[in-house]
Amino acid sequence: MKKLERSPTTLRDYQTKIDAHLSDWLDAPLVSITRDICNKRHTRIGEQAGPYMANGTMRTLRAIWRRARRQYPDLPEAPTAAINFYPETGRTDVIGDWPAWWHGIHRIVSPIRRDFYIWLAFSGCRSGETMVMETGHVDLETGIVKFPVTKTDALELPLSDYMVDLLRHRIAENGQGCRWIFPSANSESGHLAEAKLIRSEAGLFTESWSPHTLRHSWITNADQKVGISDAHARALTNHKRRRDDAHAGYIHLHLDDLRVSQQRMTDYLRGQVEPKPSKRGNVVPLQDRIKRR
Repeated sequence: MKKLERSPTTLRDYQTKIDAHLSDWLDAPLVSITRDICNKRHTRIGEQAGPYMANGTMRTLRAIWRRARRQYPDLPEAPTAAINFYPETGRTDVIGDWPAWWHGIHRIVSPIRRDFYIWLAFSGCRSGETMVMETGHVDLETGIVKFPVTKTDALELPLSDYMVDLLRHRIAENGQGCRWIFPSANSESGHLAEAKLIRSEAGLFTESWSPHTLRHSWITNADQKVGISDAHARALTNHKRRRDDAHAGYIHLHLDDLRVSQQRMTDYLRGQVEPKPSKRGNVVPLQDRIKRR
């Protein structure tokens, strides 16, 4: 895996799937894992943890098996050959009503979870990488947050003015000495460990969404509404450039230019979540609402 330059996050993902769903096979000879056994396990995982987890677990097993078979060619074909994988469709949901979403977010009781979702919406970051953000990796003076370990490569993310204010407020509210940006007293790790809305929170919104919906929304708006270049959108969301795009290899990005694109995205989103001024003129500006929390 290291020779293939798989990220630590990918390795953890593989290990998690194995530990959760195939741990009883770890000491079994590979040849004892038959097609029938494999097929039944795939079905069981699908019923208990969902089709995506079932498919992903079996793909992990298939990758391990194929690697072993290259070294031991007498092994039979991977038993996953008999599996009818569950159909998977690409996620297409994006936030359609930003003012309603913003209203729902501010009804979430926990200010830490509230800021967590706001950060995801304004950054487009992956939820798993956001949950482990550390205070020591944030430089508020230069407006940069570092992600040493990600699904792809290490990332230095330039921040907009609003993102800096959000992190400054969160760090101050967490208190001196807090390691995590989004801490949790209920998790063993000390930081948020569950990205999905809890049941009481889901009812606060008029449309169904997940943390990954916010990432889809950021990337869609960057392309369709703000007109940020593909190179900048990929860099800011830590997506690798397409392997078949030789032209992209000639584009060399500068942090200051990326910050301009980040600010444009923030300005657009602020314009979307900000309610329209009423005739009475009693709307509290978004920036002031952040400071009052």
